[in-house]
Amino acid sequence: MDSAEKPPSAAAGGDARRKRKANAAGIQTGNKESAAPGSAERAAAKQLVAEQPNGVPELVRRVDTMIRDLDEIMKLANPHVAVVAHVADLVNAMGAVITAVENPAAKAEFHGEQKIHNEIKAQAERAKEILGKAVKVKIDQNLSDSTVHLPRLANFMTNPLPIIFTAEELAPLTVDVARRAAEACWKLALFDSATKQKTRAAVGLLDGLRQVLETVNPKESKVHRAVANALLALDAHDYFGGKITEAFGFLATSDKTSVTRAEVENALKGLKRDVRMFADIAKQDSDHAGKLAAEGIGAVLVPLLGLKEKKKPGLG
Repeated sequence: MDSAEKPPSAAAGGDARRKRKANAAGIQTGNKESAAPGSAERAAAKQLVAEQPNGVPELVRRVDTMIRDLDEIMKLANPHVAVVAHVADLVNAMGAVITAVENPAAKAEFHGEQKIHNEIKAQAERAKEILGKAVKVKIDQNLSDSTVHLPRLANFMTNPLPIIFTAEELAPLTVDVARRAAEACWKLALFDSATKQKTRAAVGLLDGLRQVLETVNPKESKVHRAVANALLALDAHDYFGGKITEAFGFLATSDKTSVTRAEVENALKGLKRDVRMFADIAKQDSDHAGKLAAEGIGAVLVPLLGLKEKKKPGLG
């Protein structure tokens, strides 16, 4: 038989099989044969996810660090609001992890997705346990100023990641943090007048409390009651009552001024949000309704009954 027709040796067959296995695993062989289809793309995606500042490994490490920090924060002389604020940050950090592992590129490479979900669930339960202990410690402004943590609470209430309310492993902690954040604001408002003013002045806090009413399921009555208490203690009726009066004045004269449809719709949207908020506060407790009436909210709302839908020429 001609040498060109000789069957391949066993050794040659072994080499071929090893090369095929190596190629399938995306491993470079000595003769630089091309890798298995798609392996280069998968390797690049994995490297990209790993190297990104907000990649899965970095996000997981951040959560791990924040969990460890909780124990140290609990050792502070006045840990109540500090822990609430830290867990509020932690919830969003956990939400970022869940969002990242749900990313298609991450799913293709991080096959420990279920493990990460299980770890987040365990960490959320641990955080909830520590939070429960922290809120039993009375807030003492004489030891340290707890209002320094309010910007973080406001951020949690105004900029939550949507997934923190829907992820099964995270939703219970999210609801608890919303309640504890509102209760902390309420207690700070009752501490003394100076603390009340600092709390009320925290950027985004009053709007954040209103947003909690809109975001958290009404069935979570403890959350809604805590927010209502906080808003009343912080005299939020003045702030939102002023916004209602301003919006009403704008809408009442919108047919006489040069405004756009978008401006009118935004004013109406804001007006509806504020009115719904007062309705939500009032239904939490009959005393709340009485206080709102005593503060003159009825006089603010009555004019709205005569507000008719208007269409500007050219905007219809």
